[in-house]
Amino acid sequence: MLNSETIQTTQNAVSIYIAGMPTSYDLNSSDSKSESYLYCSRHEQCDLEDTITADKVLKEYLSLENNAKGEYKIHNLVNRLNTVSLTEEQASKIDFVYSHTPKEVLNLFAREVALYSPGPEDEPSNWSNKFLEKGDYNPKKDFDIKWKHCAIDIPLITYNLLYDNRRQRNPEFNNFDPRIVFAITMLHDIARFKQLDLTDEWDDRGFEHAEEAERIIENDNNLKRIFNDHEIQIIKAATKYHNKIEVDNSDEMFRTDSEALMYSYLIRDIDKLANLFGKDGIANLRNRALNTGRYRDSNINTVALQSFLNMELVDKHKVDTLASLWIMYLAWIHEFHFDSSKTIFLERALPVLMHNLQTEKEKGNISAEQMHEIKDVVHSQAILS
Repeated sequence: MLNSETIQTTQNAVSIYIAGMPTSYDLNSSDSKSESYLYCSRHEQCDLEDTITADKVLKEYLSLENNAKGEYKIHNLVNRLNTVSLTEEQASKIDFVYSHTPKEVLNLFAREVALYSPGPEDEPSNWSNKFLEKGDYNPKKDFDIKWKHCAIDIPLITYNLLYDNRRQRNPEFNNFDPRIVFAITMLHDIARFKQLDLTDEWDDRGFEHAEEAERIIENDNNLKRIFNDHEIQIIKAATKYHNKIEVDNSDEMFRTDSEALMYSYLIRDIDKLANLFGKDGIANLRNRALNTGRYRDSNINTVALQSFLNMELVDKHKVDTLASLWIMYLAWIHEFHFDSSKTIFLERALPVLMHNLQTEKEKGNISAEQMHEIKDVVHSQAILS
């Protein structure tokens, strides 16, 4: 069993599987990063006398050493360690974020991932009729998409927004506490795994994952040992509003605490940029969308388009085609709250989204008149920024 001293010695030990890195770690080192998972032999298994393996950590959280379903989950999660390929720069940035994230936050995230990861019932041969009726639906694919979003894409975007390559803080975010930022970014989607396990889908109309995450955070006593009441309230508020169509500025928390509002704005910016860029960059956005199997090659949803033209965000439940997805992403131009976020969007995401929309026009999924209206709004927003 892992004792508190062992966990303290390896502050980011849990990242052996949530970050998709190698499966062992040097416990004897006084420097918790000297044999970081992010650098410890990505091409061959580390051979250290004293190591924590992914199997041991997962068994610690699952308490399923002799349980067939638990062994299945352990096997599959360990296999995921070798599915993520990172550059040296990406690995360094993720290592920095994890090593500066409180271990209590990493542990909570790890517990939820382990408990609700796909089990043997999610094998195609065991799928119920409701799975088969969903066509390309694949619980394992959905789990991996969200797991990588939380454990890889979000930390990368968080680093890129808050720091430069020399690890100097972006002055725009000097008033933000990195401990709180990293806690929010790690925990904002923590209930997605439970949602997928219980409902077989990501539909917040049946299971509101942000509000469930808020309850998980509220009920975790370990977090209360490292964050004061005010900080817990900030983390909960930011988590609650990270996915809403808009932030409710009339919320009592925000009326009495402008700091909480700013953290809520920050996670909304980070989440949007992570969805756009991922670890593979904006150029791979189309392939990532197609890989989900969720979007049809058909006409743009007129309700989604009208929301964009009205300078509003697009309700994701109105998005079922690629053309509608691009307009949902493009509508984010209306909401970025920080100059750094909006600059990244305008300089790097906007050209790709406009190219994708032009492709949809050429396929007949967007009319010439609709494309003209889109360009007018983009032009006005780019000038205003």
